[in-house]
Amino acid sequence: MRSIKQMMTAKPKNSKFFEHFLKHYGDSATRTVSDDEIMKNLRNFYLDLSFGNVQQEKYAQYLHADQRIIQLAIQDTDNKLVSSYIVVESLNFARHNGCQFTMIPQFNETLDDAQCRYFTYAVINKGLKEFATTGILQYLQQISLQFNNPMNRGRKGVVL
Repeated sequence: MRSIKQMMTAKPKNSKFFEHFLKHYGDSATRTVSDDEIMKNLRNFYLDLSFGNVQQEKYAQYLHADQRIIQLAIQDTDNKLVSSYIVVESLNFARHNGCQFTMIPQFNETLDDAQCRYFTYAVINKGLKEFATTGILQYLQQISLQFNNPMNRGRKGVVL
C-alpha cells in the first residue's frame, strides 16, 4: 500500500474519458460528440473521477465549456442510484420476511454488492451535482478523496 505522501505527490494520470474524445475529435471533441457516445463512455468518466484524473486544468475547461457531460452523468447516476436502492430494499425485505433464498450463500454477497454499488453512485452523484451547481472543481476532487479513504478503498474498482 502506498503512503499518504506518495499519494499526495503522485502526478495524476490522463483521463481515459477525455483522451478518447480528444484523440478522435480534436480540441472541439466534447462539443461535436453525440449524447449517445458520451453515455457509452461514462464508465470511464466515473473511473477517472474516482481515481482523480479529471481535476487537471486541461480537462476542466471541457467540463465548463460543455455542461452535457455533467448533465448526462447526473441523469445516469440518478438512474443507477434508484435501481441500486430498489435492489437493496428488495433484498432487505426478503431477508426480513424469511424468504428461503436468503439462506443461499450468494444472497449476502449480492446484498453487499448492491449496497456497494449504491454507495459508489451516491458519492459520484453528490460530487457531480455540487460541481454542476457551483462550478468549483474541488467537488470533483472530493469524489476521489472519498474513494481513497482506507475504509472505502477497493469499492470503486469492483463496482464501476
